[in-house]
Amino acid sequence: MATPTAATVFAKWQSNSTNAADAYVQGVQETDKDIVGNAVAAIPRMRTNIIAAIDSGRVANGLRKIGNDGIKAAVQAKGKVAFTNGVAGAQTKFEAAFTPLLTYIDGVKRTVGAMPNITDADRDARMLKNVQLMRQYKTGS
Repeated sequence: MATPTAATVFAKWQSNSTNAADAYVQGVQETDKDIVGNAVAAIPRMRTNIIAAIDSGRVANGLRKIGNDGIKAAVQAKGKVAFTNGVAGAQTKFEAAFTPLLTYIDGVKRTVGAMPNITDADRDARMLKNVQLMRQYKTGS
């Protein structure tokens, strides 16, 4: 199977994402998870980027102040539009990121495709080579 272009992948992503906007809002509205509690639990992971806000307590207090109902209301009011607009405005960056990735994947497919594929050990080796090569891909960031 031929690898699609970044423009083709973006068009599919844009279509699927635009169609998913209603499901996104519905998922937030119908969740039984504690949105605020889960966000507060994620604070240590965010620490390197927003350490001052975390250490001062502003993040946790702001989340508690808004509450689950406040988050749901904000997603209903603005989240769907922001989500859809973000997808619509992402084509240039999306294609810039995906073009080298898809080119790299083509090379991985050629490498793995040239390997033997007869025994289970062959298939294991192909799978491992695919994983090893994909781990080597660098995004430039």
